[in-house]
Amino acid sequence: MAGQTERYDGIERYIFADVYNLFLKYKNMTNDEYHWECVNDDAKALYQKYKNHRLAREMIVATLTQLEHKLTGRVRDGLTHEQWEEKLKESHKIGW
Repeated sequence: MAGQTERYDGIERYIFADVYNLFLKYKNMTNDEYHWECVNDDAKALYQKYKNHRLAREMIVATLTQLEHKLTGRVRDGLTHEQWEEKLKESHKIGW
């Protein structure tokens, strides 16, 4: 089984994919009221799709927080998004 990717068809797979696609859709958006309304409408649609399931809800909130951090340039946990990204890139160079 080495080298094979395990397939998982549980609901989590679909939640992860939908939330990731939400992030991809808006990751480069203009930081304005109109676009944030669009993000919030799409997030609400996902809440409804997954019946406000805890995993979906928490991932959506985390994604909205990450988008805000990325798009506003605000400092979070002492770092801007760019600083945070550079720090993580360094950790990937040395491995986990």
